[in-house]
Amino acid sequence: MRYLVLLLALSFSVRADDPPLLGPPLGLQDVFEISSDPNLGGCSADQVRALEVAYAECIAMATRIDDASTTIRFGLESPATGSIFDSLFNIASTQRRQQRNDPAIIADQTLGLTGITKMMRAIRNHAARAVRFNTPGNPITDKTRLHCSPSYLTFQTHIAFPDGTIAPLMSSTWNELGMLRSLVTGTVAELQRAPSQPDAQFPIDLASCGKVGFAFTSLIDNSITICPLVWGGTFNTNQNSYNFGLGLPTRVDDVAITDDISFLDNLRSLSVTLLHELCHLVARSEIDHPTIPGPMIETADEAHGFSDIHSVATDPREEGGVDVALAHPDSYALLGAALQRNEFDWRDGFARRPQFWQRRR
Repeated sequence: MRYLVLLLALSFSVRADDPPLLGPPLGLQDVFEISSDPNLGGCSADQVRALEVAYAECIAMATRIDDASTTIRFGLESPATGSIFDSLFNIASTQRRQQRNDPAIIADQTLGLTGITKMMRAIRNHAARAVRFNTPGNPITDKTRLHCSPSYLTFQTHIAFPDGTIAPLMSSTWNELGMLRSLVTGTVAELQRAPSQPDAQFPIDLASCGKVGFAFTSLIDNSITICPLVWGGTFNTNQNSYNFGLGLPTRVDDVAITDDISFLDNLRSLSVTLLHELCHLVARSEIDHPTIPGPMIETADEAHGFSDIHSVATDPREEGGVDVALAHPDSYALLGAALQRNEFDWRDGFARRPQFWQRRR
């Protein structure tokens, strides 16, 4: 009991400088505005039920990450926890910090844990509807729109300037920058890989999600959109449409894991997708939203999957490091998944039992 009281006292003193938690987490439909209109990105009743379950686990993962950061600050983390922070963020575990006793390692650890805590606190405060998005033209500032498809988007072919000039946005090639406009708010979001002009045979899903995208976030629109791939949609090039089959698991806890074979990327689920997108949503640059804490998030060239994230964090040839890892949403999403399934040690990306690493000491 004495050690527990000491731990709580130390935790309080250090976390006093962290962004405060501004309320308990609320349910999905208290935090997000969700339409039922399929023409406006609406969700079916089954999709809403899946999202409610996934969102609960998403916030649980954010809480686990927040709590795990505290244990590392005091050198009380398990070997599995310390190692996965090291693998995904290059944040030194207690063991590595003590072995090296290098001021630079200690500085990086402080930087990393502070950034992670800010991100998770922002997500948890968003879950309490304590984060406001004062986006011009968006009539709802304290709820984020959650779409179950990109059907609410339409191609924006031209833009009108104040002097009356009208300029085309679409060019004759696939890789030029195009724009898609929301039918809900009227705002325009820039997206790459647009077709040369509106084409009834070219699905809006492909223009916005691509062939392998799980979801995307619009900062202008304060919205998250779930892509067809999550619900089981596989793009059929010949038919220029999506064929629907088995979608992503709803929760990380729903994923069957095989010792030494399952890879961390296999834990991809609806809950992990939400955690990834919430990192995009709540982490803003100082130019965009100076009142919302969190590291600057990479959007143009972000890494996905354990191998790429690990390289970003640790490979000097990739100019990696803690500050770089903090800018990639998948770093947090994979960390949340690993901590949610903490019966395994994921330090090398595979589902290892703790004794696997004990035998290799």
